Amino acid sequence: MNILRIALMSWLAAVPAWAADDAATSRPADTVEFCFAPTPGQVQRSRVATTTFGSMRLFGSLPPQKFSQRFEQEVVMKCLRVNPDKTSVFAMTMPAIAMQMNLAGIKMEVDTRRPSPATRPEFDIVNRLFSSMTKLECTLTFSPEGEPLKVEGLSKGMEAVLEELGELAHRPGMKHLIKQMREFLGDNIIEDHLRSTFRMFPDDGKARVGDTWTREWQMTLPMLNIASQGRGEYELLGVEEFRGRPCAKIRVKSSMSTLPKAAPGPAKAGDAEPTIFDRMQFSMNASGGNGTAYIDYTTGDLVQYREVQRITMEMSIAPDPQASEDEGREGLAKVSQILNTSVEIDLLDEKPTSAE
Repeated sequence: MNILRIALMSWLAAVPAWAADDAATSRPADTVEFCFAPTPGQVQRSRVATTTFGSMRLFGSLPPQKFSQRFEQEVVMKCLRVNPDKTSVFAMTMPAIAMQMNLAGIKMEVDTRRPSPATRPEFDIVNRLFSSMTKLECTLTFSPEGEPLKVEGLSKGMEAVLEELGELAHRPGMKHLIKQMREFLGDNIIEDHLRSTFRMFPDDGKARVGDTWTREWQMTLPMLNIASQGRGEYELLGVEEFRGRPCAKIRVKSSMSTLPKAAPGPAKAGDAEPTIFDRMQFSMNASGGNGTAYIDYTTGDLVQYREVQRITMEMSIAPDPQASEDEGREGLAKVSQILNTSVEIDLLDEKPTSAE
């Protein structure tokens, strides 16, 4: 389910922001100032698509297999209220999810807008999981400056989603996967991911053409129990009209690498039974990340974002003498995989709209 993890992570990039800028007409043409002032009832939709391709080496002595995947989702944000202290609360939903995947000639297509019978049992799990996720709703709280402060309701919602898997949740290996899914889509983890758009905004919300700024952060990949270090470099390239909106054009150059995994401590009573994830050594580096963002500086809307990146992963699995299959007893020697990925984010509404 590592592929599913990569697919789910792409959702986390879809975080539109809203702002208002009353003094825009009085500023120099090459100066941008972002102010965060959402309006209750405001609704916006964004489409996020992540395309990944490359080769993946599977277990045993099999040669590398070609892999491609496109994961697309619609994200809807609605401003519920603006509090007296200028913090704001939004509701976020994901009403549509679609994925196309081809691995070693095995094809899978899932689209919650056009459900169809699954051809394989493992595809049924993905189909039902995605369909249930479209029913989730969580609330997001932002600071007066637009910084994500709190996510609520996602962890609880995922519990309900996983309950809907029913008998699928009791299949061999699913217990650990479900535990990891709960952690991966927990409120605190999503809160960290929501900062990806906020990092594009310059220090103090102001910048002139040519200004640069950097951001560094750490995140956890709960599925693998690994921490990662991220770095972003940003530059205001220009101020121009884009899709009928006055936009700041921002260059984004990002990188990420996993941090060394801590050695496991001695087993304790009540600890979960060891799984393949406990025997896995995993590292990932994302480099060459080059992106361009168009942000409407009069509203703060992310109008468009494009990014390409190369991901290098190394993985090994220690042998398990107690395993019932040859692959488990032999483990897996270190293998390297290189994937190329692109991210596309588009604002679907031409202008901000208010819900009735």
